[in-house]
Amino acid sequence: MIVPALEVQDVSLHFGAVAALSEVSFAVAPGEVFAIIGPNGAGKSSLFNVLSRLYPPSSGRIRVDGRDIRDLRPHQLPGLGVARTFQNLGLFGPLSVLDNVLIGRSHAMTAGCWRTGLRTSRARTEERAARDAAHALLHEFDLHPVAEQPVGTLPYGIRKRVEIARALLMRPSLLLLDEPVAGMSRLERSEVADLITEIHQHRQLTVVLVEHDMSFVMRLAQHVLVLDFGKSIACGTPDSVQSDPRVLAAYLGTPDLDGESS
Repeated sequence: MIVPALEVQDVSLHFGAVAALSEVSFAVAPGEVFAIIGPNGAGKSSLFNVLSRLYPPSSGRIRVDGRDIRDLRPHQLPGLGVARTFQNLGLFGPLSVLDNVLIGRSHAMTAGCWRTGLRTSRARTEERAARDAAHALLHEFDLHPVAEQPVGTLPYGIRKRVEIARALLMRPSLLLLDEPVAGMSRLERSEVADLITEIHQHRQLTVVLVEHDMSFVMRLAQHVLVLDFGKSIACGTPDSVQSDPRVLAAYLGTPDLDGESS
C-alpha cells in the first residue's frame, strides 16, 4: 500500500461563527503535482495556512508521509521535508539574493550559535556546504548574475524565482506553492511553469499549488481540488474537473431560466 505524501481528512477551520473550511478531504500521491483552485474567498489560502501549520484546524487530520502534523509548529515542518512559498513573497528586501536563499538552509544547520560565532571547523564546514548548494541553485535558476543584489530592488518575477530557490534549499520532498504566478506576465507564467515542471521531474518532488490561472493549473496538475465557500465541490483529473457542472457554476454563475448567469 502506497502511503500518500499528503493526506487531509475532514479538515474544518472556524473563526468564531465563520466556517473558512468545512470537512475538506483529499490525498496527494507521492511525486504528483496537485492543484487547489476556486473562486475568491473559496478557502484556498486558509487551507494552505492549515497545511503549513500557521492555523490550527478546528477538526480533522493532516498527515505527511503518514505522520500526523496537527501538533507541529511551522518551524518543525522543514525537518519533515515540507517547504512553502507565499503569495505575497516572504523575502527580506534589504538582504541579497544569496542571503535570502541561504535562509532556506537554516533549519539544517546544527553547529549552534557558539560554534558559529567561534568559527569552529564544524561551523565552517556547514556554512561552506550551504553556500555551495545555494550557488548551485542560483546557477540553475539563472539568478547568479544578481546574487549580491538586494532582493527588494529586483522585478517581481525574479523575486518569485528567488523564493522558490530558497524553498528548494530546504531539500523538501513536499513543496507547497502559494499562487506561484500571481501578478506575472504571460511570458513569466510560461517560464515559471517550465521551472516547476523541471523541478518536479528532476527532483521527484510532490508539489501542491494554489493558483487562479486555470491554463497554468491544467498544464501542470495531475489532479485538481476545487473549493467553494470552504467546501470541496470536486476533485479529480483536470479534464473531469473542467467539465463538472458544480465547478462551472462556481466560476461562471448558475444560469437562470432566461439563460442569463446569476
